[in-house]
Amino acid sequence: MARKRRLRSRDYMSGRALFDDVVAYCELGEHRTGSEDDLETADWLYRSLRRAQIDAQRHPFELDQFFLERHRLLVEDEVQESFPLWPPCASDTPVSAQLRYVDDLHKLPDLHGCVAIVDVVQGTRLTQSSRHLESLKSVEEAGAAAILVVTPHASGELVALDTMPGLEPWRLPVLLIGTRIRDKLIAAERRGAQACLQVSGEREGNAIAYDVVGRIERGPRTVVVSTSYSGWFRAAGERGPGVALWIALALSANSRKSDTSYVFIASSGHELGGLGIRYFLDAHAPSPEAVTSWLHLGAAIATFAYEGTGEDYRRTDSPSHERHLTTNDDTMVPLLKEVFEGENLEPELTNAPSGEMRTIADRGYRVWGFAGRSALHHLRQDLPEASTSPALLEPIGRRILRVVEGIEQRVA
Repeated sequence: MARKRRLRSRDYMSGRALFDDVVAYCELGEHRTGSEDDLETADWLYRSLRRAQIDAQRHPFELDQFFLERHRLLVEDEVQESFPLWPPCASDTPVSAQLRYVDDLHKLPDLHGCVAIVDVVQGTRLTQSSRHLESLKSVEEAGAAAILVVTPHASGELVALDTMPGLEPWRLPVLLIGTRIRDKLIAAERRGAQACLQVSGEREGNAIAYDVVGRIERGPRTVVVSTSYSGWFRAAGERGPGVALWIALALSANSRKSDTSYVFIASSGHELGGLGIRYFLDAHAPSPEAVTSWLHLGAAIATFAYEGTGEDYRRTDSPSHERHLTTNDDTMVPLLKEVFEGENLEPELTNAPSGEMRTIADRGYRVWGFAGRSALHHLRQDLPEASTSPALLEPIGRRILRVVEGIEQRVA
């Protein structure tokens, strides 16, 4: 009973408590869907709810996944920072060939036996664009032995790229590199250097990942709160704030006297086309008619803005301007405007919100929430101290809680 009293008296939206959960999430490892780190994260989220005596379950879903064991890019006896483009082509035997920079994808030279260096436009949806897919396939067809895809970012570091389920693995090794590495490799190309690539791992057609679902059954009105917890790397700023706020909102809802029921869903599979949230919607979600409001805690809710480029790319003390507050429910706009005034978050009313909110909205739910990009989005450098802080997390958390409490107080 004493433990329960402590849970009920906790300040769940304390910036320090939220940041501690971001750190705990990050320390679980790299969160690729179905990996050991991802499964441990599902267990941690499940235990977080169960400790508060919230009815929680882990719902497994199957996926076709590649489990990376090792990858390497070696040029002139120096290992260069890289990461495979998903779904990878395994190359247990290293591929060694001369570097060739392709400066015009519309006028491809004969790339037979070369490691092609290819620039792509900025963004994280290369494999979700048929135009970009065709561009890379044309490099394949020009005879390249492997491809190095340059992913632009102000820091010069590589950016991991989301993909979609159902894509076949690449027929040749494809590694992502940053612009900083590209410039080094172009200089190496002029010296006639070769690159040596290797990607090792196993493809598993029936891999398992989990949705973690917590339910608080009370009255006829139901609020759903969702977030994603998978990502390419440690994803402290991309996913960490959403995960920490999801836990805090669940514990807070469980501690309040209310006639509102809640469903809390944390899904894996985000970087693979939102597999987990799609599975939840198909198999375990309440109907749109049964849901009063759906809050989605998307990417980069409380992260620092950065400025500069290259070696001068540095953190500021200001919050990122790349987060967005959107809803498809016009009745939510006045409440959102009132609560988020002064937080530089003007709610946008739209029938086509971005990210996983679009998937939710397309199924007929009234949804509001956050989506955006952190300055370190999909970078290995997306770590707690670099991306967020108690001072950023607490004010946004308290405002979100005010909105949720306002929804509870609405007349049914």
